[in-house]
Amino acid sequence: MRKLLLAAMLACLPPSAMAQRYDSGRRSITAEGLAGPELSGAGVKVNNVVITRSEQPRGAYTFFASAVKRVAGRRSVRIELAGLKGDKRPTISSISAINLGDEQPNRMQLDQHRFIAFPAEVADTRTYLLRVLIP
Repeated sequence: MRKLLLAAMLACLPPSAMAQRYDSGRRSITAEGLAGPELSGAGVKVNNVVITRSEQPRGAYTFFASAVKRVAGRRSVRIELAGLKGDKRPTISSISAINLGDEQPNRMQLDQHRFIAFPAEVADTRTYLLRVLIP
């Protein structure tokens, strides 16, 4: 009965609450330094985090990130990004998922996620919170 109850409780948890191979925690990065950080764990390095304005649709921005898998085996990477104004009020948020399905090491993949935001929200962002999860 205990095992069944535990399984039911775990099934109700959100994916980010489950055990992770790697959880970087939320890293605070200035808006100017967004492209600079590298977060590494579980044989994967995440870097090249960039936000650019998209041509279409109007008001869209694209969140880019790259991941390099340095070990054999498959990996999935979840990259969470949130923006904060100077007074710590939220501005934007985006999540990207990269699946490194190839069994071979030294594989790189770039992923992008398009999100809608007002230009003023992006311009007002002073700090980004970046988190990398590898289940």
